[in-house]
Amino acid sequence: MKPWRIALLALVTAALGAYLYFFELPKEREESTKAKLVDVSADAVTGLTLVFPDREIELKKTDGHWALVKPMAGPADDAAVGTMVTTITGSEVQKTIDELPKNLADFGLDKPDPLVRVVAGDRTLPPVKLGRTTAVGGKAYAQRGDEQKVLLVASSTRMGLDKKPEDLRDKRLVRIAEAHGVTPAQVVLRWHIEHRIVAIPKSTNSERIAENAAIFDFRLTASEIEELDGLGRRR
Repeated sequence: MKPWRIALLALVTAALGAYLYFFELPKEREESTKAKLVDVSADAVTGLTLVFPDREIELKKTDGHWALVKPMAGPADDAAVGTMVTTITGSEVQKTIDELPKNLADFGLDKPDPLVRVVAGDRTLPPVKLGRTTAVGGKAYAQRGDEQKVLLVASSTRMGLDKKPEDLRDKRLVRIAEAHGVTPAQVVLRWHIEHRIVAIPKSTNSERIAENAAIFDFRLTASEIEELDGLGRRR
């Protein structure tokens, strides 16, 4: 190979190495150290509240198991809740808009969907607002606590938290309810009756009051009562 070709190859190799060192490696390091949306590990989370425009879901972890607190009390599906916790704790800030916009409605942050509250032991983290998704790029707008800036996170964060109470109930309770053609809430009330425990449901909704009273048209089997006893010990 001619000397000038060897020199040219060496020059190209050096230029490529310089580009990787000064541009690509810093970018890779930056991407690997992106800030988390919430500063807590998934294992440390003991409470999670999701406030949507049309519903509120509150969950609490006790003795390693999750339970629904609102809108109804009962055992939760540990796997389903664990996935949500991983979603919020694993979410990374993709970009920051340092100047807080005058109109948060443009970002869907005036009415967050949802507002997320995370509790880790005796520590309550700053609430996180999730707004609308971007037109392109697969991102969603977010705001953390009273920070005067808007954040961009992956839209999968918002989608992963978009749950209803029935999505998070312990599936065994749902299965028993479906077997009797009643609601999980009615099963819980019937379980109280089977154990001669006085339960006083609190509701001002006429349909819910009627539902709570319609628990004498079915009976739980001995195996179902035993299964529900195990769920009760989890709470």
